[in-house]
Amino acid sequence: MAGTKDFMHLALTVIKTGQAKYPQTPVPGKQMTTRNKNNRQGHQQIIRSQAQGLSRFWQDRQTTRKNQNLPTIAGGVPFLLEIEPTTDVEFLRGLGFEVVCDLDEGFIVVSSEQTDLEDFLQKVDGFVSNM
Repeated sequence: MAGTKDFMHLALTVIKTGQAKYPQTPVPGKQMTTRNKNNRQGHQQIIRSQAQGLSRFWQDRQTTRKNQNLPTIAGGVPFLLEIEPTTDVEFLRGLGFEVVCDLDEGFIVVSSEQTDLEDFLQKVDGFVSNM
């Protein structure tokens, strides 16, 4: 560790020593799921908008790579999903995703072979229909 006199030219208002403490990110709970179920149309619009934006991004990226004569990237479209930490991630496979990484905080890294995410968007629309 560097000496305490290494940065004497900086006016530090507080000097602390010890173990670093990082802020804890709030873990989504069942209230998020309940809120989404109670506002299915709003939740559907948010998911649809984000999925369409992601789809456009990957399609533009593939077109750019093709125009630049770069090799095609195989393996699907990766992205991050936030789900309730206690949820079984197996339901994501039914949505057409491959689970790449499952984090305890409720975040999942997934991949989809479809860049347009059309199957997923149809199931999102079905989420609203199942009121």
